[in-house]
Amino acid sequence: MLMIYVAFLRGINIGGHRKISMMYLKETFESLGFENVVTYGNSGNVVFSYASKDQEKIAQKIEGRIQKDFPFEIKVLVRGAQNILKTCKEIPVSWEIGKGMMTNVIFLWEEIDNPDILKEIHMDPKMDKVKYVSGAVLWNVSMGNLSKSAVYKFISTTKISKQVTLRSVNPVRKLNQIISRLSSEDKK
Repeated sequence: MLMIYVAFLRGINIGGHRKISMMYLKETFESLGFENVVTYGNSGNVVFSYASKDQEKIAQKIEGRIQKDFPFEIKVLVRGAQNILKTCKEIPVSWEIGKGMMTNVIFLWEEIDNPDILKEIHMDPKMDKVKYVSGAVLWNVSMGNLSKSAVYKFISTTKISKQVTLRSVNPVRKLNQIISRLSSEDKK
């Protein structure tokens, strides 16, 4: 039975560095035997189907192939469809992008995936709104407070920065829609 996954590639196509065409990335995923491969955006979001249930081995397989197909190493985080669905359900509807606010999903590698991570941030609840869900921290902040945000400083300057990958809320919601579409196609 095929399972639906999302792979998040960390740090590609940012500021002209570690550039990967989504067309070539799709070909790389298909060469690994993944099915129903859909890329979304230019920041390394890939939805695909595969029979294995071992997300860590899937991530290692992708990392190895990317290193072979492209001239650099990329860290990859794989999440199952149910995790993405649950994450999206936990994002408050009022948390958007625009209207003077920014909302992100900070996906966590397993080593730091723990509700206690919120205690390490030392945030000001008047400035940052955060919520832990399994595998991620949901973060909302006003644009005026971004540079002063404890969450921003935490994910960009600490050892944690190498163990997270950040996505804006809109692409995460769109990935969830792609997963839903693939799920409904599988049921036909």
